[in-house]
Amino acid sequence: MKSSNYQFILKPQFQEDLSNLPKDKRERIKKKLKEFKVQLNHYGLDPRTHNKTKFITQERVWRLRIGDYRAFFDINEQKIYFYTVMHRKKAYK
Repeated sequence: MKSSNYQFILKPQFQEDLSNLPKDKRERIKKKLKEFKVQLNHYGLDPRTHNKTKFITQERVWRLRIGDYRAFFDINEQKIYFYTVMHRKKAYK
């Protein structure tokens, strides 16, 4: 297995958005982020080809689907910056 070393950085807006969610949703999102990090760092998956991510071309931002929520992030070398998390109904307006 190939091992990578991606660092996850939660920007202030992401942390604020996360803290405003109900506890059960917040915990699910945290769990999925941990799983995503393990998949990238332990199993060597590329975040650009992960089956739950998609590149949003006009924004140069990636999204990670977490149930009805979307976490938006950017990849800069070995750092992944999470900018915001929101419900899918609000995410695409």
